[in-house]
Amino acid sequence: MYVTRTRVPAGFHQAPGPQQFDRVGTVLSGTLYVTFGQRFDEQNVVAIEQGRIWTIPAHVSCFLWAKEGDVIVQLVGN
Repeated sequence: MYVTRTRVPAGFHQAPGPQQFDRVGTVLSGTLYVTFGQRFDEQNVVAIEQGRIWTIPAHVSCFLWAKEGDVIVQLVGN
């Protein structure tokens, strides 16, 4: 098991990278925009606000976007 905590700077798009195992994300500060798939699609992003969690299934690509300001994200996985 691992835990990472990352600051995503304002305006940053994290490119997708599918992982072998499920992961759980928590937004510790700010609002993170998330979308799944092989290409970034701004029309299908979901806003994850501070204190909320989301899951990233194994073998699924996930884009992260700090659209409105810096975001602190914690990811837990195996």
